[in-house]
Amino acid sequence: MTWSQKRKLTYGFIFFFLLLGIIALIVVPIVTRAPSCADGKQNGDEKGIDCGGSCVLYCPSEISPIIVLYARSFPVTTSTYNAVASIENQNVRAITKEISYIFKLYDKDNVLITERTGKTFIGSNSRSAIFEPALQVGNRIPVYTRFYFTSTPVWLRATDDQMKTLVRVENKKIESLETTPFVSAEIVNTSLATVSRTPVITVVSDSNGNAIGASRTLVDELPPDGTEEVFFTWQQPFADQNVTVEIIPRINPFSIIW
Repeated sequence: MTWSQKRKLTYGFIFFFLLLGIIALIVVPIVTRAPSCADGKQNGDEKGIDCGGSCVLYCPSEISPIIVLYARSFPVTTSTYNAVASIENQNVRAITKEISYIFKLYDKDNVLITERTGKTFIGSNSRSAIFEPALQVGNRIPVYTRFYFTSTPVWLRATDDQMKTLVRVENKKIESLETTPFVSAEIVNTSLATVSRTPVITVVSDSNGNAIGASRTLVDELPPDGTEEVFFTWQQPFADQNVTVEIIPRINPFSIIW
């Protein structure tokens, strides 16, 4: 082999090993990359692609549907009704920032009178309520109220802070049942977080447990250890005077300020 041929062979080996090194620098990190929840693959302890296991995102197969316990509507005036739906999320740590819904009110012939759409959050492992005020019905009388969720939410694993019970209801009272029923209560912040813009829904049920009235107010801001009194009134007495009252603060787990 001539000196020129040896030099070409040497250069060839150098080029080959340089190319091999470049390929190794590119390929090895890809091949040996640790599984993650954002790599577009089902790996690690995931139950699906980038979901389940230790990922924040739940897989659809891990989630039980939200239960709609009931939907009711109640007259405010002859042409205006409030609507409420009682719901239950049985998923222990699953929460969603947004899910769409619709209320539909029908007359005695099952003909649609009006409908109202909205969006809400869902907290973890909790029973709650969704309220829509002032649905206009004209001169028709709603007899049937139906409620549906209309979107597929993205379910996330709640943090320990998002799982905490932040407020409690105290000193609940109901008065003047024979004339203009009046409900009052105190919402007490038992946490170190600031709770902001919290809807508080009250549902009044008769002696058989059927909802016969509902209302809503808003607590604008509740600092740590803070207390806010809330009030609800109705213009007409309830048909059943032996009532129970449930007061439901709806705290958005995504808006807590610690």
